[in-house]
Amino acid sequence: MFVSMNNLALVHLLRGDVEAAHELLGEIVLEAPKLYAIYPEIYTRGLLLEVAAELGDLALWDQSVHGLKPRFEAQPFYDNDFAESFQRAGRRISDLAPRRARYALEMAAAQFRTLGRDEDADETELLLRLLPSDSTS
Repeated sequence: MFVSMNNLALVHLLRGDVEAAHELLGEIVLEAPKLYAIYPEIYTRGLLLEVAAELGDLALWDQSVHGLKPRFEAQPFYDNDFAESFQRAGRRISDLAPRRARYALEMAAAQFRTLGRDEDADETELLLRLLPSDSTS
């Protein structure tokens, strides 16, 4: 159930329907923990970063990272769509909040590297080098 909902949310994101994606992902974040569905929850929280970036919603971004970090550290999860979503989120939020973009781009680069997508990892690492190094946002 959660996998198909996440896939549909990703399709909404790729089509630019951020509100529909946000609604679906919000449902998953509420329900997945009740069923101990750790990977769908991790994936959902990662996709929520892209939603937050598209909306320019720094509170949603911070809330998503707060929920994602401990779960990902406990149960690492690597997926091509997940990596691409992190990269899009980092690109999108980089002007508004470069420090936050750094987190997403670091996650994307690590995802790409682990998945053997070295060219994508290199491209993402270049984006990281272009971010301001002393940003506080």
